[in-house]
Amino acid sequence: MQTPSQRAFGLALLLGIVAYFWSVWTPRVSQAVEAEEAGPSPVVDLQVPPQEESGGCQGRLTALFRSGAEVAFHYEGTAEEVRVTWPGGEYRARTADTCTGTECRFTLPRPGMADVRIALDSCPPEPAP
Repeated sequence: MQTPSQRAFGLALLLGIVAYFWSVWTPRVSQAVEAEEAGPSPVVDLQVPPQEESGGCQGRLTALFRSGAEVAFHYEGTAEEVRVTWPGGEYRARTADTCTGTECRFTLPRPGMADVRIALDSCPPEPAP
């Protein structure tokens, strides 16, 4: 026969086991899913009329995308170098090293940086959204 304290201990142990398995099997919403539910970041479609091409400017940006710390863009024409600048920093790279075809991606040092600008070769920089 069980004493009341043994019965209480057994019931508490059973509730602890149930609580453990409940916490393991209950799906949790991750931060990545929450970010996706917030909606996609705005896409900027640049409709810049072709200008007289200056010395080393043979390409132009056609679309810019930004999500958190990642900046992606498409360009047309030819370019040898890509410059991404922000207050207090700059990233320079050859397009052959950082682009696949005419699509390039960069990861900024931290998400949400303001005043990020992208330029191809000696073309004037374009602001990222």
